[in-house]
Amino acid sequence: MKISRRNLKAIWAKSSWLLSLVVAIAVSPAYSDIGDLGPGGGFIFFESEDGLHGLEVAPTNVEGKFIWGCLDASVVGVDDVLFDISDSRSGEQNTVIIAAECGPDSAAAAADNYEIKGVDDWYLPNKDELDLMYHSVGNGCGSENTPILGCKNVAELPNGWYWSSTEYEGGLEAWNQELHGGGFDHSLKKFKLNVRAIRVFKK
Repeated sequence: MKISRRNLKAIWAKSSWLLSLVVAIAVSPAYSDIGDLGPGGGFIFFESEDGLHGLEVAPTNVEGKFIWGCLDASVVGVDDVLFDISDSRSGEQNTVIIAAECGPDSAAAAADNYEIKGVDDWYLPNKDELDLMYHSVGNGCGSENTPILGCKNVAELPNGWYWSSTEYEGGLEAWNQELHGGGFDHSLKKFKLNVRAIRVFKK
């Protein structure tokens, strides 16, 4: 059977399309949407438009409640890195500094020491990261004030107040958020509050 040049071109075009489809499926990650399980075993609550960077929240709270730490002083270097949704590093840097300066009893140290299935690069979210988590995979999903496209209330965040790694003006207080109704407050660092850790992932 003789195959014409036109048929050869058609077969090649179809084969190339099928090959592209197979490659695309092979390299596509399983964790591509908000609310899906992330590579660290948590829930994805942000993913960049290029799909190469994301944030996930731990599947459980750190056991216990914790003071923020450094009760009578501002911590030098905290919040020096501005929160950037496309490449979040603010809470991550804060956690390293706070854990070192404020000791093992601090909320930051608790988040830093959290580990699940061998993954141990979790950190205490800053104020904006905490709020994004609340609206993306928590009770804030569907909020008219801050709608998040594709949000899913899957994180099962226990009601209560949660520390962020962001200090309040003057440094003697720190920001926290109530993860049932979403309200913010700034409190003295001596109070013991919940901790829910997050992490950055890259593909």
